[in-house]
This record gives sequence, C-alpha cells and structure tokens, in this order.
Amino acid sequence: MKILLFAFLSILSFSSLAAKKPLVQVLLITGQNNHKWQQTTPIIVETLKSTGRFEVEVSEKFEAFSPARLSEFDVIFSNWNLWKQRKNLPPELDWSPEMRKAYVDFVRNGGGHVAMHAGSSTFFDWKEYQEICIATWKSGTHHGPKHVFEVRIEDKAHPITLNLGNFKKYDELWEKLYISAKDVTVLTSSFASSEFKGDNVWEPSTLISKFGKGRTAYTSLGHDAKAFESNEFRVLLARLTEWAATGKVTISPISKNDTKNK
Repeated sequence: MKILLFAFLSILSFSSLAAKKPLVQVLLITGQNNHKWQQTTPIIVETLKSTGRFEVEVSEKFEAFSPARLSEFDVIFSNWNLWKQRKNLPPELDWSPEMRKAYVDFVRNGGGHVAMHAGSSTFFDWKEYQEICIATWKSGTHHGPKHVFEVRIEDKAHPITLNLGNFKKYDELWEKLYISAKDVTVLTSSFASSEFKGDNVWEPSTLISKFGKGRTAYTSLGHDAKAFESNEFRVLLARLTEWAATGKVTISPISKNDTKNK
C-alpha cells in the first residue's frame, strides 16, 4: 500500500510540475533614459516577478549586449532611450548594425516587445524601430503637470483588458502622441483635463499592434515611481508583457495588493 501511495504521489507531483507554465523570459533594457530609470527599473522587475509568471534579466549596457542572446528571451521591455543624446549621439552608445538587425528580426520572427512611457523616444530616423515601439514623443506631443487623472478601458473584450475597470492614477499625461505603427488597437485612453493644461479630450495611452509575427505594446503611462502606486496600472503592465510574449493572458485582473486591501 505504501509503495502504491508513493507512486501515486510521485505521479501527482510530476503532473503538477508538467502542468506548470514555464516562466516568460523578459529582457528589460534600461540604463539610459531622460527619466529616473534607477527608480522605475526595480519597480518594473518587482511588478513582473510578483505575478509568478516572469523571469527578468536587466541590461543597463544594451549597446554591449550580444545580439545572439536575444533568442534566449520571449519579450523585450524598453525602459531606455537616448533622448538627451538625440542631437549628438555618442558612437559608444549607438547600437551596432548587427544589433539593429537582430532587434528587428527578433520581433519580426515572433518575439514580443513592450515600450513604457519614454522607452520609445529615440532612434527617430529608424522606421522599423518606431513601428515596433508603436508610439513616441515627437514634435507636437506635450503634457501638463503630473496629476491624478482617469484611465478609461477602450477595448473591454481584449485579453489584456478583460475584466479590468476604469481607474484613476497619478502620472504624467502625454497628449498628441505620434503613432508610427499600422493597425493599432487602443486599449486605454486618459482624460486630458483643461484644469491641467489639457484639451478636455481622451488621449490614447495604451496601444498594441503587430510587427511581422511579433506582438508589440506601448503605454505612455509610467513616468516615475509614484506612477506605480496604482495597482491597476501594475496589473495592466504585467498583462501587456505576458500578451506580447505569448499572445495569451493568464494574469489575474486583481493584484495581490488589491486582495490585501479588501
């Protein structure tokens, strides 16, 4: 009887391990940004890893990263830009032709890509990169002071936003984003109130698209550490990343922090 019980428990344990989803491999690029990447990078890592769904590797020197290693990951998350260096790009910070090709090929062949806030504000003359990033800051884009505003779910049926409700958060609200990708789906919009130098309109703030076989995502939210005090935003960001990597969403619409606060 003991032998049979041990065998049964062994099979059950093996089945549980087999049924467990492999962790999504995330490459988080950072280290250069006109925003406080030193503050937001560890919060992004914690946001993703707290779901139990991701393994995250952080690169603060992506210009020296091996192009061949991109194949080890399911999704690239950009919290990186060269905005400060845009008028005089130091050669040592530029990406090699090999990396540029590998980056585009990674997404085109099915890799996921997520850009957050200013994580797309660079390489403005590189058409493929801008298409991958979906949207960016360009001439005409602007924002008022950081404040609390409403974020509205626009596509309630998409797996990323399914069962998510409208929410309010403190952040920097970008207006008149430059959208460079085709066939874009707007998942959320944010209300730009005239009280905070806005135009009293709903501005697109979370968008998704495709580049080749790859799934791409962008959110203009996430300016600084305080912006991550919104549990709803953290859930949204994790779901964006999972969808970009796998095409599916298994992360709960309620975060652990939400559960604790109820």
